[in-house]
Amino acid sequence: MNYSILFENKPNKGWGSRGNPFFWDYLEKLASEIDYTIDADELEKWIKAVHLKLTGTELTADSDVFVEEFDYGGMSSGRITGEWWLTVGIPYLKEQLFLIR
Repeated sequence: MNYSILFENKPNKGWGSRGNPFFWDYLEKLASEIDYTIDADELEKWIKAVHLKLTGTELTADSDVFVEEFDYGGMSSGRITGEWWLTVGIPYLKEQLFLIR
């Protein structure tokens, strides 16, 4: 079994910028290669490492990065916001990890 199951249910809160759900889907695809042996802290490190590799920018509360492949039109299209990931996305995924264990 792999971590893509963590991404099946999406948070009920707003997404912040329009690129965030596309980054979520991107992570879900990559998560199919990760097995259940990592813990919540390693999951967060993995998300931050994927963000860094994809954007060339660290995932911080102030980060707001444009990713062309996530640009499908609209004001904030293609933007990944660190604040959302650190306050909503990552905590939600950690909670999902706790629930499946």
